[in-house]
Amino acid sequence: MKSILIIMIMLLPFSLNGQEVSDSLKNSDRSQISVGLVFSPDYCFRTLHNNDGSSSSAMIIDLRNNDEEPIFGFTTGLNVFYQFTKNIGFETGLQYSRQGYQIESNDLFFGDPIDPRYGYAYDTSSSMIPSGVRFISNYNYLDVPLRIVLNFGNNRMRFITSAGLTTNILVSSGQISILKYKDSRDKRSKHEFLHDIKTVNVTATMSVGVEYSLNDKLYFRGEPTFRYGLFEINDDPITTFLWRAGLAFGCYYNLR
Repeated sequence: MKSILIIMIMLLPFSLNGQEVSDSLKNSDRSQISVGLVFSPDYCFRTLHNNDGSSSSAMIIDLRNNDEEPIFGFTTGLNVFYQFTKNIGFETGLQYSRQGYQIESNDLFFGDPIDPRYGYAYDTSSSMIPSGVRFISNYNYLDVPLRIVLNFGNNRMRFITSAGLTTNILVSSGQISILKYKDSRDKRSKHEFLHDIKTVNVTATMSVGVEYSLNDKLYFRGEPTFRYGLFEINDDPITTFLWRAGLAFGCYYNLR
């Protein structure tokens, strides 16, 4: 009996500390403002739309859908979160995102050309001839998110879900070409797009995830997030809509 009493006394501080955190969460009806650093590795691609309805555009879309592939991009920045009721909050901030798509071929083949002056056949199997090529279409944006966040639960870990809109302001865009050689060398070059890219877009955003409170000041979030561009990024017979799916991680600090 005496040993049980000693164990209960030793566990009392931990119980009180856990109760304080739980009580803080339960009594969080007062408004709170927090700032957070967020980072999301993103799986990025695009949707093509036949804007003029022609058969030639449809054929090009089919070819591009067969050849083009997703890339990995990212979203990162600073968020400000305002919790105005126990279960409802509002978030904005300033972020930077990189997204796009690519074409890759690793089986380039060049025939041995014959010099018309001397009849000499040049050997294209040497390391001076590229064996593969990769074209990456990059779009870099400043993002201003606006979203409503709902959270559920009274414990350290709570479930959250959100929906909102993000304004995308184009910073830069272009195509990176990477030539791969047989001796493992790469040659990179960057080119501007031949068509104009719109400078502003709007992205619909939604997420679900969890929030874990370390104490009454510091908490973390993990949110699988999906973002889809509501407007095309170009005015051409074939228009492009960018989208990305990622896992957003955030570290937040309560200011009050």
